[in-house]
Amino acid sequence: MRPAREILRLHFEHHLSRRAIARACSVSPTTVGDYLDRIVSTGKDWRTVSALDDSSLKTLLSPDGGKTARKPMPDFDYLRMEDEDKGRYPPTSLGGVPLDPSRRLSKEIILSLLHNGWVKGKQNVIITGPTGSGKTYIACALANSACRSGHSAYYVRLPRLLQELHIARADGSYGKLLTRLAKYAILVIDDWGLAKLGDKERCDILEVLEDRHGISSTIVASQIPTEKWHDTIGDPTIADAVLDRLVHNAHMITMSMKGDSMRKLMSKSK
Repeated sequence: MRPAREILRLHFEHHLSRRAIARACSVSPTTVGDYLDRIVSTGKDWRTVSALDDSSLKTLLSPDGGKTARKPMPDFDYLRMEDEDKGRYPPTSLGGVPLDPSRRLSKEIILSLLHNGWVKGKQNVIITGPTGSGKTYIACALANSACRSGHSAYYVRLPRLLQELHIARADGSYGKLLTRLAKYAILVIDDWGLAKLGDKERCDILEVLEDRHGISSTIVASQIPTEKWHDTIGDPTIADAVLDRLVHNAHMITMSMKGDSMRKLMSKSK
């Protein structure tokens, strides 16, 4: 109950925002909101709550004392893939990836990432390389590995993400969408930098990354080298902010392709 007590203390004694509390306690804003909503629903003030021991606090936050059976673990063999073409990039392992010099893909680095320490450390992964080199395959394989360890993941292409954010602004669900994106332990953003971002688009991306920075992990797959991302983002100030939240704690994977494309290899294997 220590995280729950600390969340409540920071809210009632220091009046911090939910986002600030989430950062301080290394949890998602959604988790903070859940605890605060439960306390509000009890009608008790902080003086009463702060005096409770851990057992009583647990009972207060969970009326049955936490005895409710846990939900069965999902089948982590299936990574949530919510793109406009579901199933286009199937859940995968690294079994089919050619870990050879032609793709400049280090087996040691990939196997190290598969231990999921980067997820626990709230770090990012950036994968760059030409079309067909296997960037999406690697990104999904890393997310799949994390899912098997109990982490949540969400895959989306950047054009679709920007479209979803644009629609959310129009229908009033923008805040709800940001909260949903923030709660995933891993956000996989594919096809980064295909087109230069507009004013609202780069601000939207910054909002998404700000909510996740230091709390969760992001995988970005792009044909564009990171040194050219300033050009695709556009505004230099926002570009600096975006890169600061993505690159400074990221594991970098730079791929090349001298043989067949990954899609061609996959089609041959079917």
